[in-house]
Amino acid sequence: MKQLSQPDVRLLTLSGPGGVGKTRLALGLLQRVQDQFRDGARFVDLSSLRSPELVLPSIGHIVGISETGE
Repeated sequence: MKQLSQPDVRLLTLSGPGGVGKTRLALGLLQRVQDQFRDGARFVDLSSLRSPELVLPSIGHIVGISETGE
């Protein structure tokens, strides 16, 4: 949690084998820190994605950014 309070940290990625508690950890951490960020904090579950091209659109959707044009 200490790393999230540093001004240069804007993204935290948890990775590891399935079933070790990454989602539970992320959601618990989100609840603890979301009030510390002016625009809040978001959890983006990428576990169901099967194509790397969907990562950025999925993150954009959660944070309210949409693609327009080329």
